[in-house]
Amino acid sequence: MGRKSGLTGDEAYAILHKKIEAGGSGSGGTSDYNDLSNKPKINGVEVSGDKTSDDYGVVSKDQGPENSGKILRVNESGEVLPSDEPEISVVEHVIFLSRPEVETT
Repeated sequence: MGRKSGLTGDEAYAILHKKIEAGGSGSGGTSDYNDLSNKPKINGVEVSGDKTSDDYGVVSKDQGPENSGKILRVNESGEVLPSDEPEISVVEHVIFLSRPEVETT
């Protein structure tokens, strides 16, 4: 159980209510998102206003009918683009590991 303060429930409520009305010991606040400081960012772009996934540099889940059946690949400059075929690059000194076959009965 908590410690006893000697206050009735009504007295404690009245004190708490006064602190809340006076702003307590907090530093204030806002109910308007646009007034916030230190807003979050996506890819370096502040999350605010009426932005689209393009504004944030995010690949849209709806790539359009012209891209149906294509895969996404990353080009040399880091852009994600639809492609008919994956880009294949040769990698030297690759070791493939496989699990040993397990006999089943």
